[in-house]
Amino acid sequence: MHVIYADRPCAGAGAPLALPPTPAPDPMQATRLAAARAALTAIDRTRAAQAERDAHEFERAGRAALALRKRCDKLRLQARWADEDLARSSDAAKAIARVKARRQAEALAVECPG
Repeated sequence: MHVIYADRPCAGAGAPLALPPTPAPDPMQATRLAAARAALTAIDRTRAAQAERDAHEFERAGRAALALRKRCDKLRLQARWADEDLARSSDAAKAIARVKARRQAEALAVECPG
């Protein structure tokens, strides 16, 4: 003997089972579901806006870091040139070149510590 399951009764043997009617949807449940969907939509919009702000801030910070790096590179180059000028200067111009090199090194230390 085998048990077979089907969506219709066997021909000539049995009758279909009566299914209970589907209960009416709970109006409170539908209201809660609509409120939850609205809250989820608002959260998604907030997250998307925050992600966009974060992306803009990240891009702005990258541009600022690049500008600072360029400024520091320029100051390092000017300090190196001032040191070279000091090394090549004659005895009469050494004092002026030394002051210029010191000031250039101070400017570099202030703007680009480390």
